[in-house]
Amino acid sequence: MVAGLLFVLAANLPGHLSFDSVVALVEARTGVRQTWAPAVSSWLLGLFDSLVAGTGLYVTASSALLFVSLMSLARLRPRTSWLAVVLGLAAIATPQVLIYQGIVWRDVLFANLAIAGFVCLAHAAKGWPMRRLWPLAGALVCLALAALVRQNGLILVVFAAGVLAWTARGGGRRAVLGWGLGALVVTGLLALAINHIAQPAVVPPKLRLDAASLILQH
Repeated sequence: MVAGLLFVLAANLPGHLSFDSVVALVEARTGVRQTWAPAVSSWLLGLFDSLVAGTGLYVTASSALLFVSLMSLARLRPRTSWLAVVLGLAAIATPQVLIYQGIVWRDVLFANLAIAGFVCLAHAAKGWPMRRLWPLAGALVCLALAALVRQNGLILVVFAAGVLAWTARGGGRRAVLGWGLGALVVTGLLALAINHIAQPAVVPPKLRLDAASLILQH
């Protein structure tokens, strides 16, 4: 999987940009809102662009998130067969991994964050009821970002809360409600805080920032 990650990066860096990608990079560098698309995408792109100009570091981090998540699946079982190697090679050969990881789209980041979030939940569930806080915190952060990157990402948060509630079912109804609702509340508050930080300094007066929520509602 490490060799696959290096191959994917070698084949795609510094990344493939569409019109949306260029607009997001302009937003990140100027601090002026250009579209009603989620602001966190441009904000994250700007963080990596401030360290290394361009989109190469962003693509590397996004791809690494996916590959590290997949590699960590081996730790969920006491033994891993060589079939995992075959499945890993097959996964790397798919367009979603080999090509799409190099495209600077929020859709790709959303998919990687979603996978990472649920893999972290799996690690948190391993050995439950022992409180494995680090993977649980990682899951909430990834899912909060996923909900901000794509408007329909809120659906994932609901399912993740259901997964956590099911994991805690051994503790009775209170544990189920506590962990399930607690995950929803904490992820929502975390998303609100990140979204507040990610907002550009300048927003044109004619830009309808509620357009995304209206489209989602429709």
